[in-house]
Amino acid sequence: MHALTKAEKIYLIDDDEIFRFATKRFIEIKQLAGSIEVFANGKRAIDHIMTHCQNPDGCIPQIILLDINMPIMDGWDFLGELEKIDTDIKSKTAIYLLTSSIDDRDIARANKISLVKDYVVKPVDDDKIYKIFAR
Repeated sequence: MHALTKAEKIYLIDDDEIFRFATKRFIEIKQLAGSIEVFANGKRAIDHIMTHCQNPDGCIPQIILLDINMPIMDGWDFLGELEKIDTDIKSKTAIYLLTSSIDDRDIARANKISLVKDYVVKPVDDDKIYKIFAR
């Protein structure tokens, strides 16, 4: 068993409703976070950050679980917009890309972004989630 660190707050950004439900439920059952906020696309998450996180008390997540391929605003665009925001979220948050993409170009692109801590290929099982919280 991994030694797990409980996060105070997590953002889960993914357009797959079933994945969001299952991942959120797993995190809740295993008590891996104090709270988890769920967004169906990057635009909703950026809008939330812009509206609520300029005063970061209680808003900044320790972990963002981010899908790459989403409608409206994908993970890459989310990361680009996040870079433009002047907030502590960039220095206090670990971002994990959770994606079905096995494209070497996506992996290389992710490796060049300092905000991204790891690239995790779906399907995401219990062990992959535990590894995120064991860091």
